[in-house]
Amino acid sequence: MFRPLSTVSLPTTAQVLLKENGFLYCEDVVSHRGVVPEARNILHKWDLHSDGCWQALTAPPLTSQSLDLWQVECTIPRIVTWSKNIDSMLGGGVALQTITELCGAPGSGKTQLSLQICVDVQIPECFGGIGGEAVFIDTSSNFCPRRVREMADSCSNHCQILSESLDSDQRKHSKHFTSNSIMNGIHVVSIHGITQLIAAVKLLPQALEQHSKIKLIVIDSLAFPFNCGESCNTLNRTSYVYRILSDLQTLAVKKCLAVVVTNQLTTRIVKSINTKSELSPALGESMGHRVNCRLLLGRIPGGDVAAILLKGNNQSSSSAKFKITKAGIRDC
Repeated sequence: MFRPLSTVSLPTTAQVLLKENGFLYCEDVVSHRGVVPEARNILHKWDLHSDGCWQALTAPPLTSQSLDLWQVECTIPRIVTWSKNIDSMLGGGVALQTITELCGAPGSGKTQLSLQICVDVQIPECFGGIGGEAVFIDTSSNFCPRRVREMADSCSNHCQILSESLDSDQRKHSKHFTSNSIMNGIHVVSIHGITQLIAAVKLLPQALEQHSKIKLIVIDSLAFPFNCGESCNTLNRTSYVYRILSDLQTLAVKKCLAVVVTNQLTTRIVKSINTKSELSPALGESMGHRVNCRLLLGRIPGGDVAAILLKGNNQSSSSAKFKITKAGIRDC
């Protein structure tokens, strides 16, 4: 049984070019290699002329033992949120190599929690952090430097108090963790519209090469350009969102970093005997399939905020309560 070329991981242009020259199956390429000049030119153009390269493309996928994957998963670092309730619900904090979605109505604390995570990802390893940096992609002009400064001051002051119990070498490293260093560790990208959002995501690999300490990517908000920017039909929107999340997932796994995206709520019509509507996360069901963890945030009586875990690959459904203070996200 012949293997179609469409099953090989080749660029679309190469697929079309090979098919136009009569190559429909992998066996066609192998049998004509070095015989037909047109075939030889195409193979050289796409670096497919060597047996080793072609065997790598057609080789079966590698397999892993579930025990090995579990052991790796147990050692994945997590970013704390300064709320024990949220961290406990997430299994210790926001995990690296995953996409976490924060959805909720306006004023529910999505941006506040995102900013807090941008600060917390920079906590030095001597305090139990990962000592990274963050990229904050702002699509709705919600980034507030003054608010970040307040969170940074509180975080750095708390860590300086904890440094008194460290040895001399660790205390020396902790002195470099200041409010200014936290502010410098957040790289803000302001974009407007769907086109700039896609371009910003595509350019993230270059940013990661220039700043190797980046361990967090935040998009606030992912839904805003699609709802308030350029006109976009449902089919294109689904394609764009899937492409963006697919690129982010690849970066998260390959570079061992965390991705946090905020999302809005929209009204969805529920088809039943008595037609009614309900609030649900925007951007359609495809959004829920691509994220690893989904939190629904909402205000509750008394001014506090409740977070409900709607989806978690490693956790059961649960909820947590926290409050937003001048110092940042804290337990009630």
